Amino acid sequence: MKLHLDRRELLGLLVAGGAHALSGFHLLGCGDPSSMEPVPAGDPLPFGGVTTSLPTEHDYIARIEGTIPRGLRGTLYRNGPGLFDRGELRKRCIVDGDGAIHQDRFGDGEVRFRNRFVQTEKYVEEQGAGAFLYDTWTTKAPGTSDIPSIPNQAGVSVWKWRDRLYAFDEGTFPFELDPDSLDTVGLATLGLQNVVAAHPKKLAETGEWAHFGLDFASGRLHLAVLAPDGTVRESRVHQLRPTSYVHDFFPTASHIVVHLQPAILDLNKLLTGNAVRDSIAWRPEEGSRFLLFKRGTDEPPVEVEATPGWQWHTIGTHVRGNDIVCEWVGYDDGSNALGDDADICTIMSGTDRTPATHGTLRRTILPLSGGTATEEVIADLGGQELPQIHRARIGLEPRYAYTTYNGSAGVLWSGLARTDLRTGTADLFDFGAGFVCGEPVFAPAPDTGPDIESGKEPGWLLSEVGDSATGRAQLAIFDAEHVADGPIARVHLEHHLPLKFHGEWNPA
Repeated sequence: MKLHLDRRELLGLLVAGGAHALSGFHLLGCGDPSSMEPVPAGDPLPFGGVTTSLPTEHDYIARIEGTIPRGLRGTLYRNGPGLFDRGELRKRCIVDGDGAIHQDRFGDGEVRFRNRFVQTEKYVEEQGAGAFLYDTWTTKAPGTSDIPSIPNQAGVSVWKWRDRLYAFDEGTFPFELDPDSLDTVGLATLGLQNVVAAHPKKLAETGEWAHFGLDFASGRLHLAVLAPDGTVRESRVHQLRPTSYVHDFFPTASHIVVHLQPAILDLNKLLTGNAVRDSIAWRPEEGSRFLLFKRGTDEPPVEVEATPGWQWHTIGTHVRGNDIVCEWVGYDDGSNALGDDADICTIMSGTDRTPATHGTLRRTILPLSGGTATEEVIADLGGQELPQIHRARIGLEPRYAYTTYNGSAGVLWSGLARTDLRTGTADLFDFGAGFVCGEPVFAPAPDTGPDIESGKEPGWLLSEVGDSATGRAQLAIFDAEHVADGPIARVHLEHHLPLKFHGEWNPA
């Protein structure tokens, strides 16, 4: 779906300019690109290859080190950018690659790996032309005017719902894929009238599928809930003033909570030639606000004031008495995402460093009656991100958060953590310098469930790991209750893997 935008609609999607350098490529942006010498063939890939394109589609039985647990049968789906480069031109930011789905199918002690690009209109047209034709979230195409044309990349998350597989992007509709072959079926509206974002949640208590979306063109926040039979149970729109950047949300069976962080869109900057990401200002003096929407009503949301903090991803949400408890990964400011020197951009040139701010696990307690939040840091390991919880606890109180963590003090993550949300203690494993871990997807052991009081939560963690020394990736499998013991099995791939943002386990 191509979006040809007028000046008002320019607010609708995230694009950015600027220019940086990467070995062998010009980074696309608003300014004059610079370049560096190409990396010699055979040299290790920066960050284990997670910022490097994988243009080839594969399908093979992978080599296994160790023994696959007998109960681990099913399919792991993962989604994220797969193509950053065409010719000598390279995208500016890691969020700008074309969506590519990875599938790891477990059965009979084997793992079959398959990757396929989502056949969006953008991808098909640019493949045919052999060139970048369209702007993306933070990078302009060559020769574009101030008014962008931004298509759907379908490159952030992947979810299976009612036996259908969907690849999501920001602020649009998902693409449906065949869950077995990964062939693209086409754009899917899910019966909704309004756009959705990439972080839907399947509520454990009700079996519902909750969605939110943000339309920057109008400043409208869209909320929707699908019933287990696929029908639209709820849909509402709320006008934001001013427009804050929202990436994830907090749903429960009774409420939907949205965190309006002080990342504010400056229309004047946008309309004078600045790209959208460069037009988002971090304004901590305005504080954060949480909006509490009571489900099943048209009542205006209750507002709760909170300390400013940047949020990419939520962990869990639950109602406790007269409060809603929200747990999330928070940063002290938005420097990892905003500005020319943002971490999500500098890694594209192979630059590593200690980040100016890092993710910590945070808890914000919101009174249902409004007012001011109570806040605390649950754990600070020097940098955590990409959280998952047991899917049977979505919308209920979770006991553990499974995250990446920054054991090597770089921009990306070299280890995994299982953090007890009640005590803040963590079970850690660090692969060491030169490795980069992806989101640990939790696969519950069959015929078991989490016991929040005893702390029993049997299952496995599945994380794609890039290795800078070999230039190849592995899928590391951990016993979720003994993360510090290290992987119990490794699925060795024949190539590197670009970073996959999000994934989902579907048992056989």
